[in-house]
Amino acid sequence: MNDARPRFTTEQRRELTRLGLLDKQIEALESTALRVGSAVLKVEDMLPARRAVSTEFAKVADTLRGAQKALLSLAAARDGDRDDAARLQVRGRVELASYALTDKIGEEAVFHKLLDQLAVACAILERARADAPKGPTRRKTAMPYPVALIHDALLHGFVVAHRDKAMPAFNIQVSAGLKSPFRRIVQLCYEAMQRNNDDPDRAIKGFMKWRNVERNDWKK
Repeated sequence: MNDARPRFTTEQRRELTRLGLLDKQIEALESTALRVGSAVLKVEDMLPARRAVSTEFAKVADTLRGAQKALLSLAAARDGDRDDAARLQVRGRVELASYALTDKIGEEAVFHKLLDQLAVACAILERARADAPKGPTRRKTAMPYPVALIHDALLHGFVVAHRDKAMPAFNIQVSAGLKSPFRRIVQLCYEAMQRNNDDPDRAIKGFMKWRNVERNDWKK
């Protein structure tokens, strides 16, 4: 199988080393930041209209709620009640089928456990829907997350490289300055991800703004 993950060229690796990166930092960039960042940016390229996202959420929610309602109806069927005869028949046959296929019956049956799983699935979907953007989904500024991945990879590689040694100060400072090593590192990562047309300056500034907001929220 071909490994299509983005990787640095030999020249890009040399430049990263000249910028002060350790081998472990370059490895961390390749194994995480480039791979995940590339996937994130591809998703960003295909952002749909907000109404289409809402419609898709509604379809999935309706399906889950329908399944949940049907199973709750079976579970609520009362033994001996003639009005519940059909549901009791279905529930009994489901129990027999469960035992025939899985050797499990009652609360151990897969069908029974679906109720709990559906409740969790509904909660996850509602959380995802609540977290979805309320306004336009297309960004006016560059997405900060890939830069956050780059920063985290640099930090992780730095810690790993000094695991058995005294930990010095972190070697790369976040900056969007034209001559800053961090800006050039981000640019090289974007080139490795074949995102040459993306603006690293806006992406870094977006990350810096996002990080400051996160820090302020944490202090509250």
